[in-house]
Amino acid sequence: MLAAETVAAKRASAGPVGQICDRTFELGEVGLPWNAADITWMKRAIALARGGEATPGKNPIGCVIVCNGNAIGEACNEVDLRRDATAHAEILSMRPAGEKLQNKELRDAVLYTTLQPCGMCTMASIWAKIGRIVYGAGRDDVHGVSSGYV
Repeated sequence: MLAAETVAAKRASAGPVGQICDRTFELGEVGLPWNAADITWMKRAIALARGGEATPGKNPIGCVIVCNGNAIGEACNEVDLRRDATAHAEILSMRPAGEKLQNKELRDAVLYTTLQPCGMCTMASIWAKIGRIVYGAGRDDVHGVSSGYV
């Protein structure tokens, strides 16, 4: 089972605030529980991560971007496959999302990812004006104590 899958399942069932690894986290938007759509789309992101895990050169991080109930971009991490340090699942999902909307701004979109976005992906989300980010596992859930270089 992927770390993100375990954490996402715990978060989805925990209610508005949960406790994992001796730290408190918030679900969905600040203090709000995940809704049914969040669970559905996170399951899709986990499926993409599983596909990445099973494909040589890809990695088990999945992302789907949703706007008005429709997936407009999705990918798994392809850093090793493409030999490209920027080929994170979130970045690769933003590209078709922008094409689909014919706009660099994704204001009404929700980004679902199995792992808390890194600094690069967080900034790209800010520049794209993504409306909301929902993630499964926090960096500390996967990497242990944060090094401060995330």
